[in-house]
Amino acid sequence: MIDAIVLRDAREHWRMLLSWAITAAALISLQLSVYPTVRESSAGLQQFIEQYPEVFKKVFRIEDYTSAPGYLGTELFSLMLPLVFIAVGAAWGSGFTAEEEEQGTADLLFALPVSRVRVMLAKGAAAFLSLTAVGIVCLGTLAVGTGWVDMSIGWRRLAAGTAVCVALGALFCALGALLGAATGRKGAALGISVGLALALFVLYSLAPLVNTFDAALPYNPFQWTLGSDPLTTAFTPGSVLKPVGVAILALAGAIAVFQRRDLRQL
Repeated sequence: MIDAIVLRDAREHWRMLLSWAITAAALISLQLSVYPTVRESSAGLQQFIEQYPEVFKKVFRIEDYTSAPGYLGTELFSLMLPLVFIAVGAAWGSGFTAEEEEQGTADLLFALPVSRVRVMLAKGAAAFLSLTAVGIVCLGTLAVGTGWVDMSIGWRRLAAGTAVCVALGALFCALGALLGAATGRKGAALGISVGLALALFVLYSLAPLVNTFDAALPYNPFQWTLGSDPLTTAFTPGSVLKPVGVAILALAGAIAVFQRRDLRQL
């Protein structure tokens, strides 16, 4: 029965997943196709970047733009790819229970001889497997593309960068599930979780400029993940374990909240 729920969720969301996977692969391919030009103009570009205002370089954390890690970090892993995974995760998680309630299928689903806990765990497993699948597409595109443009960066660094994006997606997926379980409204859950993600990203970006924001960095999931600089340092356990741990806690909270709430009647 659990396998059936996982397959059901994957079947219902495959179009969304395919769209995001294609989008991510296209973004990666586009940015990689520009890199040979950046490499050929590295000296001039680096001088140009050094003339940027210090505030700009701190906000976007631009240090070595022309190197492989610096280029990928600036163009893909600083914003584009994390947002893709956050969008996939938040959209999926916010509909764990809220979408079922809004479509009128919750009574049928939760009347099955399976507890609400197991249904929620199955939905969580489906979401995590799907985020991992999108991550594999991204990693495969990066591996092929970096070889194609002769970009010198090891696969371990690419895997570490992709892993932190998947972890961010899992965190905001679980947060969306918690909000959806509490409100019964997918739109509200999605809006709040994405809004919180954007707010945390802004705080992370402005932290080098504002002492108050800088003090909060140890509690910011973007600092755990993007701030660990995975393309340079490769894998560090905390960069994945921290957001995944928070995701597990949020999913547990979603299960606890949903078990105590009556289903909304249409």
